[in-house]
Amino acid sequence: MTTVDAKEQWLADWSQRYKKDTTRCTRCLYDEDTPAITFDADGVCNYCQMHDSLAWQPPDVDWELVEMVKKRLGLTDAQFEEHMTQPVKTYKDFKTHKRLFERLRPLFWLLSRADLIPRSFYLKYTSKKNI
Repeated sequence: MTTVDAKEQWLADWSQRYKKDTTRCTRCLYDEDTPAITFDADGVCNYCQMHDSLAWQPPDVDWELVEMVKKRLGLTDAQFEEHMTQPVKTYKDFKTHKRLFERLRPLFWLLSRADLIPRSFYLKYTSKKNI
């Protein structure tokens, strides 16, 4: 059986298995054939309810620790608030010499062969696979 025939057979089988009278979750694709599934009065399954209960919640803050950090850094409340409200940065936002090292790869290869730089430096910083 070719892959095209297999796909057509699967679609035919799926359309027969897809029963319109099955109970389905109103928020996701799960139906009553899913193992250990239950539905509430609104038709929402227990998996969606579990997902909602695991939703992100802000962490608990130890305000004494925050005050100690502000005191040690010598920050006022306004300065601390300014630092905390700055946009989040990733490693891509900072200048790096990676591209320069990639262009100088032949030089670093020679230096590593002459044991003037560690081989690990050559492998780590001149590889084009690593970001």
